[in-house]
Amino acid sequence: MKDPIKIEFKPDLTCCVGCMAERYYWKLVNEYMISLGDEPEMEEKIEMMRIFLEEYNLEKIRSETEELLIEGKEPTVILEGDSEKLKIEIKEGKGERRE
Repeated sequence: MKDPIKIEFKPDLTCCVGCMAERYYWKLVNEYMISLGDEPEMEEKIEMMRIFLEEYNLEKIRSETEELLIEGKEPTVILEGDSEKLKIEIKEGKGERRE
Protein backbone atom coordinates (compact mmCIF):
# COMPACT_ATOMS: atom_id res chain seq x y z
CA MET A 1 0.00 0.00 0.00
CA LYS A 2 1.42 3.35 -1.00
CA ASP A 3 1.80 6.24 1.41
CA PRO A 4 -0.77 9.04 1.12
CA ILE A 5 0.33 12.17 -0.66
CA LYS A 6 0.48 15.33 1.46
CA ILE A 7 0.28 18.88 0.12
CA GLU A 8 0.42 21.93 2.41
CA PHE A 9 -0.40 25.60 1.86
CA LYS A 10 0.34 28.45 4.25
CA PRO A 11 -1.90 31.27 3.07
CA ASP A 12 -1.32 34.84 4.14
CA LEU A 13 -3.21 38.11 3.74
CA THR A 14 -1.56 38.77 0.36
CA CYS A 15 -2.27 35.36 -1.21
CA CYS A 16 -5.31 33.31 -0.21
CA VAL A 17 -5.54 29.54 -0.29
CA GLY A 18 -7.30 29.57 -3.68
CA CYS A 19 -4.56 31.69 -5.24
CA MET A 20 -1.86 29.46 -3.75
CA ALA A 21 -3.64 26.31 -4.92
CA GLU A 22 -3.95 27.64 -8.48
CA ARG A 23 -0.28 28.62 -8.58
CA TYR A 24 0.78 25.22 -7.27
CA TYR A 25 -1.51 23.41 -9.73
CA TRP A 26 -0.02 25.24 -12.73
CA LYS A 27 3.53 24.76 -11.39
CA LEU A 28 2.88 21.00 -11.25
CA VAL A 29 1.36 21.00 -14.74
CA ASN A 30 4.35 22.89 -16.16
CA GLU A 31 6.84 20.57 -14.45
CA TYR A 32 4.92 17.53 -15.68
CA MET A 33 4.91 18.80 -19.27
CA ILE A 34 8.68 19.37 -19.11
CA SER A 35 9.45 16.00 -17.50
CA LEU A 36 10.48 13.21 -19.81
CA GLY A 37 9.57 10.22 -17.66
CA ASP A 38 6.48 8.67 -16.24
CA GLU A 39 5.59 10.66 -13.10
CA PRO A 40 2.72 8.85 -11.30
CA GLU A 41 3.07 10.83 -8.06
CA MET A 42 3.06 14.12 -9.92
CA GLU A 43 0.00 12.98 -11.91
CA GLU A 44 -1.73 12.14 -8.63
CA LYS A 45 -0.85 15.56 -7.16
CA ILE A 46 -2.22 17.30 -10.25
CA GLU A 47 -5.46 15.35 -9.97
CA MET A 48 -5.72 16.10 -6.23
CA MET A 49 -5.26 19.80 -6.94
CA ARG A 50 -7.84 19.72 -9.74
CA ILE A 51 -10.37 18.11 -7.41
CA PHE A 52 -9.57 20.61 -4.65
CA LEU A 53 -9.96 23.60 -6.98
CA GLU A 54 -13.14 22.36 -8.67
CA GLU A 55 -15.04 20.50 -5.97
CA TYR A 56 -14.26 22.09 -2.62
CA ASN A 57 -15.73 25.28 -1.19
CA LEU A 58 -12.68 27.51 -1.48
CA GLU A 59 -14.62 30.57 -0.28
CA LYS A 60 -15.35 28.81 3.03
CA ILE A 61 -11.74 27.65 3.40
CA ARG A 62 -10.50 31.14 2.53
CA SER A 63 -12.84 32.68 5.10
CA GLU A 64 -11.62 30.29 7.81
CA THR A 65 -7.95 30.91 7.05
CA GLU A 66 -8.36 34.69 6.83
CA GLU A 67 -10.11 34.72 10.19
CA LEU A 68 -7.14 32.89 11.71
CA LEU A 69 -4.71 35.30 10.03
CA ILE A 70 -6.57 38.30 11.44
CA GLU A 71 -6.30 36.70 14.90
CA GLY A 72 -2.52 36.60 14.43
CA LYS A 73 -2.34 32.86 13.81
CA GLU A 74 -0.58 31.08 10.95
CA PRO A 75 -3.02 28.65 9.31
CA THR A 76 -1.87 25.68 7.26
CA VAL A 77 -4.22 23.98 4.82
CA ILE A 78 -3.33 20.31 4.44
CA LEU A 79 -4.53 18.06 1.62
CA GLU A 80 -3.81 14.42 2.27
CA GLY A 81 -4.68 11.18 0.51
CA ASP A 82 -5.13 10.68 -3.21
CA SER A 83 -7.66 11.49 -5.92
CA GLU A 84 -9.93 8.69 -4.66
CA LYS A 85 -10.06 9.93 -1.07
CA LEU A 86 -8.95 13.49 -0.35
CA LYS A 87 -8.92 14.79 3.23
CA ILE A 88 -8.73 18.53 3.93
CA GLU A 89 -7.57 19.91 7.27
CA ILE A 90 -6.85 23.42 8.52
CA LYS A 91 -4.31 23.63 11.32
CA GLU A 92 -3.72 26.69 13.45
CA GLY A 93 -0.14 27.73 13.99
CA LYS A 94 0.87 30.30 16.53
CA GLY A 95 1.99 33.48 14.89
CA GLU A 96 4.08 36.23 16.30
CA ARG A 97 2.99 39.70 15.47
CA ARG A 98 5.69 42.09 14.46
CA GLU A 99 5.22 45.71 15.39
